[in-house]
Amino acid sequence: MKKNITVILFLLLNTAIYSQAPKDAWLWDFSIAYSRFINHNFTLPDPLSFGGGFGIQRNFSEHTGLRFGLRYSNLSGKYGIPEQKSTTHSFDIAANLFYYFNPCEPITPYLSVGGGPLMYFVSNPQAIQDGKIYVTNEVNLGLGLEWVMDEDWKMRTELNYATVFDEKFDGSGSLTKGGLLGSQDKSFFNVNVGFVFYIDKGEPSKICQLYDGISVQDLTDYDRIEELIKAHIPKEITKEVVVEKPIKAAASAEKWVLVGVNFNSGSAKLNPESYPILYDAAKTLLKNHDMKVEIQGYTDNVGSDSYNKTLSQKRAEAVKQYLVAKGVAASRLTAVGYGERNPVADNKTAEGRMLNRRIEFLVK
Repeated sequence: MKKNITVILFLLLNTAIYSQAPKDAWLWDFSIAYSRFINHNFTLPDPLSFGGGFGIQRNFSEHTGLRFGLRYSNLSGKYGIPEQKSTTHSFDIAANLFYYFNPCEPITPYLSVGGGPLMYFVSNPQAIQDGKIYVTNEVNLGLGLEWVMDEDWKMRTELNYATVFDEKFDGSGSLTKGGLLGSQDKSFFNVNVGFVFYIDKGEPSKICQLYDGISVQDLTDYDRIEELIKAHIPKEITKEVVVEKPIKAAASAEKWVLVGVNFNSGSAKLNPESYPILYDAAKTLLKNHDMKVEIQGYTDNVGSDSYNKTLSQKRAEAVKQYLVAKGVAASRLTAVGYGERNPVADNKTAEGRMLNRRIEFLVK
């Protein structure tokens, strides 16, 4: 039915935006890390410590997930005179709960907390047996960001703090206050950089389909819009396109009318039925990075010329603000108000004036 709407629509070319979150999902991840002792008995922790790991994660909703992972950490420090180097090799299997603060955005901050068993041995230790394997437990707390790369891949960056419940973890065998919550256990941090890949996705999240609490239901009455267009735009009708008059645009530019993006009289506030159209327009712009648009605001003929010019500018700015909030670069958008110029319908009727209170895109 939408194909029969006769004014050109500025709609989505693909069905999903990259920042669209699924309701639930399975993922796997891998990462490398810069690691460093925090609470220790060294004269100097080694700045070249490192680590890495991988895991599998189950997201139960847009906001929550549970990850099981294996991590290796190589943590070194220097001690004694003459100076010697001690290295702790640790392997932990941790379960971490994840909470995503804003899962609908291209960059999503999150909090993770968890822990599990840890096995380690120390090369050239200060006081304990060299190479002996020890088993203990650890807890960790992380803050990070997930960066959407495409529909299936994300980049993950995280700062993670861990406390190990064993005073021998650094090879010294002695207690040092400064662990988690002021304990005397040994602790270290990791700066992780890695990637996350979706193995399986549930259905798309409804909370992410429209912005700022707007209902995900497409409220646009396309049949009614089609009737209004046919009733008020004179006669130049083809099978696919209805125009008021041919638009003389440069070969490199196109003018697109956003059917359904209209305003109440005297108002620059977007109506609820405008959001599905603008949401699709944002997705199209995000998919076409070279596209630049002049957002043209229009009014009916109620009010003075200067008033209508100002009002139409505000309407164009409102649309620009929405698109920028959805991730479109402001440098790609220009908002211009044209007042009551170039009406597409008869201003003598209420329905005609409603159609004239519109937004057009000049695509460059």
